[in-house]
Amino acid sequence: MSTALEAASLIMIPNSYSDGLLASVKPNDGAGDFTFSRGSNLSATRVNADGYIEKGRENIVLYSNKFDESYWQKLSGCSILGQTATDPFGVANNAWLVNFDGTTNGRLEKQVSGSQVKTMSIYVRTQSGTQDVIIGFGGNELVTKTITTTWQRIEKFTPDNIYPRLRCDSATTLEVFGFQVELGLVATPYIETGASTGKSGILEDMPRIDFSGGNQSLLLERSRTNLIANSEYLNGISWSGKIGVSFDTNTTTSPEGLDNASLLKEDSSNGSHFAYKDFSLTSGSTYTISIFAKSNGANRNLRFGDGGLGWSSGFNGVFNLTAGTATGGTIEPMGSGWYRCSVTGTANATTCRLIIYSSLNTSTSYQGDGTSGAYLYGFQIEEGFYPTSYIPTYGVSQTRLKDGGTAGDISSIVNSPEGTIFTEFAKIGDFDSFQLDDSTQNNRITLYPRNDTQTITFIFTINGVEVIRENPRPTGLDTTAFNKYAIAWGLNDFRVYVNGLNIYTSTSNITFGSGIIYDLDLTGANHKQFLLFPTALSDEECITLTTI
Repeated sequence: MSTALEAASLIMIPNSYSDGLLASVKPNDGAGDFTFSRGSNLSATRVNADGYIEKGRENIVLYSNKFDESYWQKLSGCSILGQTATDPFGVANNAWLVNFDGTTNGRLEKQVSGSQVKTMSIYVRTQSGTQDVIIGFGGNELVTKTITTTWQRIEKFTPDNIYPRLRCDSATTLEVFGFQVELGLVATPYIETGASTGKSGILEDMPRIDFSGGNQSLLLERSRTNLIANSEYLNGISWSGKIGVSFDTNTTTSPEGLDNASLLKEDSSNGSHFAYKDFSLTSGSTYTISIFAKSNGANRNLRFGDGGLGWSSGFNGVFNLTAGTATGGTIEPMGSGWYRCSVTGTANATTCRLIIYSSLNTSTSYQGDGTSGAYLYGFQIEEGFYPTSYIPTYGVSQTRLKDGGTAGDISSIVNSPEGTIFTEFAKIGDFDSFQLDDSTQNNRITLYPRNDTQTITFIFTINGVEVIRENPRPTGLDTTAFNKYAIAWGLNDFRVYVNGLNIYTSTSNITFGSGIIYDLDLTGANHKQFLLFPTALSDEECITLTTI
C-alpha cells in the first residue's frame, strides 16, 4: 500500500490553509489546491484543536491605538500628551499618555454604529497611586473601575447603540493602550486597527479545519440561518413569559472558553420553572432547536417542550446534564461538563411556542432553591432536520452562507482511462459529499451517502449518459460517523468500497472523456482526507485503504 500511496496524484489532508485557500499535500505546485468562499460575514464557527468553539472576531473601532487621530473625541478636559509609554506587552513608546484636567465627565470616546450586543475594552494604568475611572457606553451601562500602576484590561458590555468611552473626573495622567469594541459579551484578544476594522479567527473565506470529537476535518456545510436574535445574551431575548426563572449573564466558562455563559436560574417557589417564547415560523417546515447546556445543581436537567402550540407533532427533549443522556432529543458531549442538546419538530402554524425548562430529574414542577438551574450558551433555531455548527447572534438573526470548496482544473492529475478516488468523511445532511466533474453534469463521478436511508448513492456519467447509478445499503452503516470510501474505475471495471468491504462491482466499460477539464467539488460533510490515484487500485489495495 505504501507504493500505491506514493503513486497518488492528489492528497488532501486538512492542514495547511489560509483565508480562501486549502493547500494540498500533493501535488505541491498548486494544481490540487482548494479555493474557498463562504460570504461576507463572521457567522461561521468551528471547534478548534483545544476543543473550544472558535469564531470570527472583529474590532470595529478604527485607529485602535492612535488616539491623536481626529477620529477620537477628547472631551471636557481630556487631551493627548503623546505616545511615549511602554505598552502592556513590553513595547516601548507604544502606549499613550492621556491627561484629564479634573473637569467632570472628561472622556475619550467614539460613537460606534450598530445596535447589537457589544463589549468595549481598553488597557489602562496609573503613573502612581490608584485612580477610579468610568467605562461604558454614553450615559448608560457605566461601571467604575479602580486602576493601579499595573496594567489592567477593563471591559464592559452593552446592548445599546451609543458611545463607548473611557471617563475620568479627576485631574490625572493615565497610560492607555488598545481600545477595542467587538460583538459579544466579553473581551477577546486585542486586534490592532488602522483606517479599517481588524479581523481575526474564522474569517469570511477561511476553510474551517474542525476538531469536533478529536477528528481533524474540513467542515463544509450548506447555508443556515439562526433565527434567535440573541444566542448568548439570553436576557436580550423578548421572552413571551418567564415563570419561576430568571437569566443571569456571564456566569461561567462556556464551550467557547470564555466567561460568557448564562444561567437559567430557578427561584425559590414551589411550582414550574420555565421560560417560553412564541416564534413566527413557516407552516409545514421542519426546524431544529439546539443549545449548549451544563448542569448547575444536583439533578437539575434541561427540557425543551413545544408548549402545545403550532407544532404538527409534539416534541419534548429531556436532557440529563449529569449523565449525558437524552430522551426525545439528541445530546452531544462538548467537554468540561457541557453538552449540545437538540430537538427537531415540524411547524403546522405560523406561530409556534417553545418552552425551555429547568427540571428536577424529569419533573418540571418542584420546590426551587433560588440558585440552581442550568448553564446555557449558544441558543439556535434553524430550518432543517439536523443541527449545524453554531451560528452566533448579537441582536439580529444571522445567516452562515454555504461553504464552497473547489480544486479547479485538475485535469493534469486525472487519468481518463482509469483511476481511484479515496475519501474519508462524516456526512452532514443529504447532499453530495464530493463530485469530480467537468463543471456540468455531463462527465462526473458523484458520491453521497444518505442519512435518512443509510444508503450510498454513486453516479458515473460519461458524455451526458448515466452509465451507473446505484444505491447499495451496507449493513450497519452510520453515515453521520467517519467512514472510508473508495471508487475504482477502468476498462470493464468499476468497484465501490466502504470500510473495508466491496459493496458494488460492475464490468461496465468505464472511461472518462479525454481532453476535458475536470474540477473537484466538496460539500455537505466533515472531510478528513481525500486522495486521487491515476490507476485503478487492486481489490486488496482498496480493502486495505478503506479498512477502519
